Amino acid sequence: DATAAGATAAKELIALGLENFAFVGMGGRDWSRRRADAFAAALHMNGKVLSLLDVQSVGKDNKRLQTWLDGLSKPCRLFAASDAIAATVLSVCRSSGIAVPDDISIVGVDDNVELCESTSPTISSIHPDFRQGGRLAARLLARKLTRTGEVPQTTVFTIPGIVRRGSTRRTK
Repeated sequence: DATAAGATAAKELIALGLENFAFVGMGGRDWSRRRADAFAAALHMNGKVLSLLDVQSVGKDNKRLQTWLDGLSKPCRLFAASDAIAATVLSVCRSSGIAVPDDISIVGVDDNVELCESTSPTISSIHPDFRQGGRLAARLLARKLTRTGEVPQTTVFTIPGIVRRGSTRRTK
């Protein structure tokens, strides 16, 4: 649920305090735009301002990403549309001397444990309910194969929470 992911990220990052917020998404991807829209709406409801950047592919727009990150007001709370984008943001921050989480706190989406736990600092991430997603996919497949299966009431799966790691822990 891209909308729930955006709202969850906003709630988490607003709770960290401060006024500066940013979003890095994947250009041309509907799921990324829905996450950005929900994040922006939740921030707007709380009187917060948002800076947005879309990259065209993970790891390919690093110079543009670095220039944008350098120009953000800090400290800043950043929501990345995926864990892969969050890892790229973290890498660019490290190479340009931006301290994470002190200058920029980062939250990703998907809770890709291998990726999130292999960075320094580790990446906080929104954890979708993949079991529910698997059940939904199985029901959709059964319906397609038999044309008599139960039609799921929903086509999205929920966000049970966030896994907090080093990228959102304040050290100062």
